Amino acid sequence: MRIIPPALFLYCCFRLASLHAADAYTFRVEGKDTDPGILQRTGENIAPGDIVFIRDVPLMLGEPGAYHFTFKDGVVQRLMSDGSSEIVACDIADQYDESAPVETRFQRRSGVRNPLADLDDAALKKLRGVSISTWTEGLEKQLAKLDLERVCLRLQSSAIQDRIPPLPTGTRTLIVDSGGSWTCKDMSGFAPLKELRFLDLNRTSPDEFDFALLKGMPLEYLSLPWTQQAVHFEEVARLTSLETLVANYISYLDDGRWIASLTKLRTLYASHVGTFARDEQPVALDLAALGKLEKLEGLHVQSSAVKSLPASTMPSLKKSSLLLCTAPPAMVDAFASANPQATMLRSMNAELSKRLEKADKVRARSGGVCHRQESEEKIIHESRDSAVIKELAAHFKVAESDSGGHCMCCGNPTFEFYQGDKLVAMIAFHHGRSVRWADGVWPGDGMLTQDSARFLADWLDKHGYSGPKDEMLRSRRAQEAAKRRNDRYKALMPPSLYEALDTVDSLEGLKAAFLKHVPGAQDRGRLYLKLLGCEDSTWGLYSSLDSPLCETLVGEIPEKDLREIITQAPAESEEGLGAARWIFGESHVDLIKDDQKTIERLARFALTHPRQRNRWHTLTALRDLDSPQALTLLREVMKQGTKPRKLSEDELHEPDGQVTYGPRDIGLPAGTADEAAAALCLALIKSEPDKADVQAIRSGLPAKTAEEWDQTLQRAEERAKRETK
Repeated sequence: MRIIPPALFLYCCFRLASLHAADAYTFRVEGKDTDPGILQRTGENIAPGDIVFIRDVPLMLGEPGAYHFTFKDGVVQRLMSDGSSEIVACDIADQYDESAPVETRFQRRSGVRNPLADLDDAALKKLRGVSISTWTEGLEKQLAKLDLERVCLRLQSSAIQDRIPPLPTGTRTLIVDSGGSWTCKDMSGFAPLKELRFLDLNRTSPDEFDFALLKGMPLEYLSLPWTQQAVHFEEVARLTSLETLVANYISYLDDGRWIASLTKLRTLYASHVGTFARDEQPVALDLAALGKLEKLEGLHVQSSAVKSLPASTMPSLKKSSLLLCTAPPAMVDAFASANPQATMLRSMNAELSKRLEKADKVRARSGGVCHRQESEEKIIHESRDSAVIKELAAHFKVAESDSGGHCMCCGNPTFEFYQGDKLVAMIAFHHGRSVRWADGVWPGDGMLTQDSARFLADWLDKHGYSGPKDEMLRSRRAQEAAKRRNDRYKALMPPSLYEALDTVDSLEGLKAAFLKHVPGAQDRGRLYLKLLGCEDSTWGLYSSLDSPLCETLVGEIPEKDLREIITQAPAESEEGLGAARWIFGESHVDLIKDDQKTIERLARFALTHPRQRNRWHTLTALRDLDSPQALTLLREVMKQGTKPRKLSEDELHEPDGQVTYGPRDIGLPAGTADEAAAALCLALIKSEPDKADVQAIRSGLPAKTAEEWDQTLQRAEERAKRETK
């Protein structure tokens, strides 16, 4: 099963329609105005045949008008102007016994909910959308009664678990949605669909897709799948009826010159494309030949590697998004000059500036631009002062060459700009350094210039909101910590190795560099431990070289050599600290389990570590060791505590990194005394001689800490029962 990286789905798999440009369509769900997700067949405006998503159920739009919907039990009904209603879409899915307890949810499937079974032939003809999450026997006969020219079918979930099921051969519009994973092996079900006009495979990720399955289809709209093996991809160039091709994030387009053979093409979406030739060499899109496409109205290649653009006038071209594409500026200028009739999106700063010019009110509020909890949001400041608005708007300048990424959070706080009562721009501030224009045309987040970032953080701080300024300070301190770490690496490494690492871009390259410049296994092992222990950093926080050292490099030193190095490592040294981290922090006590003297020496040193998290890692390792020496140390800590070394002010701050794990089974709040952590370890191993002392410490804990102590013991007990079974 192949999994699509979740981060990529943060860019919507369908475009949100420009509703303000298509007032002929209005949408309401359960009595509330809504801007639904819409898949548009062609063009910028909503039109009959486009696909609208109502509570995630797709349906095909008809003529312009008021589309007011209700949704219940997988059924979408449209409220008509005469007060009547009719079922227009439904979802066929597994049904569950909601009365069963939540913990048994995997056992409470009670059947399949199939609204089609309750509809007569006339009602089936009125359906405009059917989403199929579960395939049932005889379903193909029910689907055959639909008006296949006017209905959108969607296959998802278990309906495509093993195969593409037998859809009616007259199917015209089909969406396949595997939800980020793909287990379907038999895709031959595509081949009989010779009337297919619309096929959306954007949310599928087969390891291999054979485009010969699409041969002969009169497709007008095609959204390509995310696949590693695009077999017979040349067949796409023969789909000469195509009017819209969606190829965002696709890596198998080669140089794209074949697109010029799609003579009826009206819209091309090829954003975020870094393509590769058959020999896996990166290649930019060569789009000069697209100038021959007389019907092309939209060319969208933002954030893509682009080698060339058409130099000629394209009479039908209406809009082109070139934001952050790699085409040379002079080429973009020539393309724009040849097509003055088209709207050209070329600059992130220019596009946002045009939008903010309209604003006559600004509001800063807490929270982000997605997953909002509006009832909890607070207004930080609001102003209608034109000078304030103008100054603020001038400080959303981004460094475009550093922009285009996508932060995983929703941002906080958010700036809202209004024209009258109409929201014209909503911009989230991320970590004091970047912004996201939520309702705008940017292909990703914008990295603020230093001047803009400082201004916005100071402006918010002046109005009582210090979060971004605090994050900027934390970021600066993390950068300073990273520099200190790098300086320490430089001091520890041979100069030739340090210089060689500048050109390393893979784990294999890193291994080769260490092997070349430090050929002796023991010398290399000692260096690895020194690098691991070069600072009093948090174990389990991987930054800089921590990840390759812990996950690969140290473990590749022969055990005999590594054991000897660790045994000889002076405790109070970088090498000794690295050895303690490897043994206790990375759970490799077994390497020296027969050498209790070394374990005790390193453990006593580790228990003086200034970071409590690391001391607790050491306590858990001793707990699991089950030796007299380990018990002695645990009892000492329970009765006498620890004497941690002090960190300097600079050392309090660490480089950014990935927190990968914490001390196992010490579910106590940070800051709880080490005596209590040691007592909990003794409680977990049910040390009878220490029962009274352990209970005395437990009795003296604050109520919340005592509760977490008890929960830790309960979880450990439950896990032990499962392991026994």
